Amino acid sequence: GLILTWMNTRQRKTLESTEALFLGRNATPPFRCTSTNYPLSYGTCHPDIKILQRYLKSLGADLGSYGKGGIDGRFGSLTLKAAQAKLGKSSFDRTAILQLKERLSV
Repeated sequence: GLILTWMNTRQRKTLESTEALFLGRNATPPFRCTSTNYPLSYGTCHPDIKILQRYLKSLGADLGSYGKGGIDGRFGSLTLKAAQAKLGKSSFDRTAILQLKERLSV
């Protein structure tokens, strides 16, 4: 952020190239929690995301291997992709999560 502000374009490209080598050519940066509150969406870390993830798993979604079979309480790229594909949504309020929790208990 602030450090890159004073760098010239050539220095920035060198830094980006170094990061690409370190992370791998097509690697994405590590996941970072940007929110811990509702609505639950990409970047959110919250215990209720596990409800969403369990529901997505019950629909056959592949959530990777973090946590217990992809259920880790972090709304990352795999949770986002599965939520869009299986539920047509990318953001969930408290009511939506409670509805998913009820469906899981039936």
